[in-house]
This record gives sequence, structure tokens and C-alpha cells, in this order.
Amino acid sequence: MLFLFTGCAGQRPPEQINPLSVLGTDALAYLVLPVSQNRELCEIVLNRNDSFAGNTDVFLNRAEILYAGVFQEEDTDGFPDFRVFMRGAFPKAAASMIFPSRKGWIKNKTKESGTWYQAGVLETALPYDNIVCISTAQNIQQMLVNLKNPFAAAPDNLPPGFTAYAENPSDAKIGLYVKDPAVWASSVFAMPLTLPVSYIEMYAGKNILPEGGYMLSLFFGVPDARMVRAVTAMLRIAFDRPVSSDGTVVSVTGIYVPTEYLAGMFDFLYF
Repeated sequence: MLFLFTGCAGQRPPEQINPLSVLGTDALAYLVLPVSQNRELCEIVLNRNDSFAGNTDVFLNRAEILYAGVFQEEDTDGFPDFRVFMRGAFPKAAASMIFPSRKGWIKNKTKESGTWYQAGVLETALPYDNIVCISTAQNIQQMLVNLKNPFAAAPDNLPPGFTAYAENPSDAKIGLYVKDPAVWASSVFAMPLTLPVSYIEMYAGKNILPEGGYMLSLFFGVPDARMVRAVTAMLRIAFDRPVSSDGTVVSVTGIYVPTEYLAGMFDFLYF
């Protein structure tokens, strides 16, 4: 839903914004998710998170694409911080309408970071037209500082394929990067905790067949070339399908999962 305003043009955002730089470096996981084409999945994921209770539609009705990062915070009782950078139909002039005080949003402002809103543990800001930032562990101010800084550091340890996709996402495909993924892979794919991989890069596209759901392509980064054969054998057993390798990257494609199951995979990253 678009709001049209006259006589109050929004501030122009910085050129060449890198959403991953805004989120911050050293995340446990990064996610790139086109929203409108994957609305059902987004609703399932956000509705399971108490931080977004009652506010899911506020974001999803206007969002076009979502970038998220999961960070481990030492001062949040062991719970990770879920940070989001979102593009969509979010006019800055309508911030007070999108985040009204009658629904519990408290307005805050500092010279360094600008204005943001808080409701419970959820912090959000609309710093420029069509851009929203969100944090669940009081890191919104740092995100806003990163957004204004053209020299903010970008993650430098990501696979080239994921970096390229994050810079130029296409169609409805979802991209996910998980660092040190043994526990996550054990939870969602029943793989052994000893799986010797340093990262998993996953892409999910909608299944065009009547049963719906998603088709996954997985890429496993192996830290040592001598382990490629062992990882290949383990993945062939786990997925019961062909596995290929290219250097130190082992891949499995054509894996079907229902929408609910894919949402559950994201749950294990954070909730």
C-alpha cells in the first residue's frame, strides 16, 4: 500500500547503500528474502517471533525485499540479535503513522543516529524514504550510524556467490548464509554434529508443481581440500541424491521442502 504526500519530500538516502554493511559484520547468518513473492513464508516466520507480535502487517504490507542478520550479543542473556534492513513503500513522512504511539511505539532521537521507535524489545527506524531498519537487541542506533557512513565495513568472509546475490537479488529466490553451521545443519537436516564445514550457502526457489513449497540448492564450504571426499560421502547419505564438488565447495541441489519446514529452518537460526 503506497501513501502519497505533497510538500514534504523525504531525505535522499546515501548512494550505493550496502544492506549487509548496515546490518554489521561477523553475523552468525545473513538472509536475503524478497517479501511479496514469499509473503506466506514471511508471515509464518515473523508471527512465531514474539518481538513482532501485532506488527507483522506493518512491515509486510509495504516491504519489497528484506535483508536480515543474526548476531550473538553478550548482553542479551544468550539470545541473538535479529537485525533487519528492508526496502519498500515506506515514506519517511509517514513514520508516525506507521509506528503510532497509540500502539505502544515510543519515539527516540539522538544527534548521531537520528530518530527511531521502540515497542517492547523491538526497535525500528525509517531514516529515509523506502528504507526501514529493525533490531531486537538495542542495536538500532549502530545500524543507523552504519547507514550514514559510506565507509562502513562490509562482511569480507562471505562466499563470492552470496555476496553477488545480496548485491543484485533476482526474482523470488531466497538466499541464506550460515557460518559454522554444524549445529544448525544437525537440527534441520539431521546431519552429524561433526560435519566438517565452515559455512552453508543456501538458495530457495518456489516449487512450480501443485504441492507448492520450495526447492533448495545447498553449497557447503569445506575448510580443507582433503576433507572434500568425506563431506561428499556424508551428504550423499544424508540427502540420498547426487552430490558434486568444485574445489572446496560441495553442493546438493533439487531438495524439496514444504513452506512450513523452510520457515522452521529459519527458526533454528534465531528463535
